[in-house]
Amino acid sequence: MADIKLDSIRIDVELSPGVWTNLIADVVMDDSITSALGITGFGPTDLVGGAGTLVFTLDNSALAGLLGRYSPGHANLLAGWAVQNRVRFVLSYSTGNAAIYDEFLYNEQPYGGEYYKYGGRIRSITPTAGQFQDRKVAVGCTDWLDDAANQKTSRLVVDFDVMSGEAVNTLLDSVVNQPQGRDLAVGIEVFPTVFDTAKDERTLVLGELQKVVVSEFGRLYTKGDQSSGEVLTFEDRRQRLLIKTASQTLNETDLMEVTPTHDVSSVYNVVRVTSYPRLVGDTPTALFTLRNPISLVPGQSHTFQARYTDEANPDARVAGTDMVTPEAGTHYKFSKSKDNDNGDLNEDLTVMVTFGGNAAECTVTNDGQTPGFVTTFKLVGTSIKTYEPVVAEARNNASIALYGERILDISMPYLDNSLLAEALAVYVLRLYAYPRTFYTVGIQTHGADESLLIAALQVEPGDVVDLTEQITALSGLFVVNAVRVTIDTYWMPYVVWTVLPVDPTDYWLLETVNYGELEQETYLGP
Repeated sequence: MADIKLDSIRIDVELSPGVWTNLIADVVMDDSITSALGITGFGPTDLVGGAGTLVFTLDNSALAGLLGRYSPGHANLLAGWAVQNRVRFVLSYSTGNAAIYDEFLYNEQPYGGEYYKYGGRIRSITPTAGQFQDRKVAVGCTDWLDDAANQKTSRLVVDFDVMSGEAVNTLLDSVVNQPQGRDLAVGIEVFPTVFDTAKDERTLVLGELQKVVVSEFGRLYTKGDQSSGEVLTFEDRRQRLLIKTASQTLNETDLMEVTPTHDVSSVYNVVRVTSYPRLVGDTPTALFTLRNPISLVPGQSHTFQARYTDEANPDARVAGTDMVTPEAGTHYKFSKSKDNDNGDLNEDLTVMVTFGGNAAECTVTNDGQTPGFVTTFKLVGTSIKTYEPVVAEARNNASIALYGERILDISMPYLDNSLLAEALAVYVLRLYAYPRTFYTVGIQTHGADESLLIAALQVEPGDVVDLTEQITALSGLFVVNAVRVTIDTYWMPYVVWTVLPVDPTDYWLLETVNYGELEQETYLGP
């Protein structure tokens, strides 16, 4: 039987808008290409994936065309080559039409069956210096989740009765660079309020996403596909409870590596889930009051951030809604003297306010001919406060007797339903009260048959596989939580999956078809 090979490998870089250039001919394959996507942790609160990564090395010698063509600032720099360029990692294979391996053949026109295993942006370019050193450039890439981890929220508007999936979508829209694709569940939970806990001065978009995802008890990660390689994916909390079938089946003859993890660190026998009821004010109150006068000469403007606080306790931050447009004399005064709050220059002051859910951006401009002082400035709206948090606790005394108290605290900032918090505590306790075995599995496709290569190419985070290996007791359905792909000098992928066992329990799930009958062997699901 002929050796099964990929049709092509591509490292595509967008050197100019909409124009992609394949750099595989300059990739140093001895240093390999490695991509990683998904959630690598096994714990109950490992719900949000880390930034997807891609690393590869480029030949920076004259053999690549011009010496130094990949060194930033070099006279021979390839036009358009820079950090922040979009990049994608593409493997191509057509069933029954494998190419003959040739280390000098760089196939620019694949036969079909393209698998985009990664999409993101170049974040670092590191040339190796020195006449007698390897003339290479190490390239590091991350995906959209890295953008979300580095951008703060900005004037998110507090919203009410919002599905968790809609909240995720709103946060995605708020980031400058967008993921190439979205696969977002609608969600199960309806949040009475959302974004009211964000603080623009310190809250990162990824942090706000984590609040939403944990409050749903869903999952968020990026995965590859067959068009872009960067699909931001949101699962609701019930998606994995409904799994019954696998997309791929592999046994011990297919698995090059099986690494089990079984230890007491995975045990949690006291689970506490905290929910946070909200109090929405009945009447408008002052959510910001200027403490020190602002001096403005004619033509001068001043912009400041007005952070909302509790009128009765100015040191306590709150959220706001139904904000009132400021009016001269009522909400602000512009006076000749900072000690005389008479507003005698009110008609000279122009006020512009952009309201957010936790703060507003305010600009005041002196359009008159006389210097003056903004002596009064306040913003009025309806406050949103958080009640005393409610903690639901579930305990397994038998497990405590064996392992001692092992406590897990789960904070769900946008959940206000204490009954659901209790159900989630019981659910997590059932899964983690005793040690579980978690696995990573490796697949070597070099010399493998066609079906194994296709499995390695097709499976992405979130897919379900059926795995069997006798020695480690690996058996049953597993959700692939993370995927790492490495291409070496053989030009064939070595793939590692981080997998979580599918919970085989039958749950009773409210308003879910075929899961609505509570039977003797059925548990109430979250």
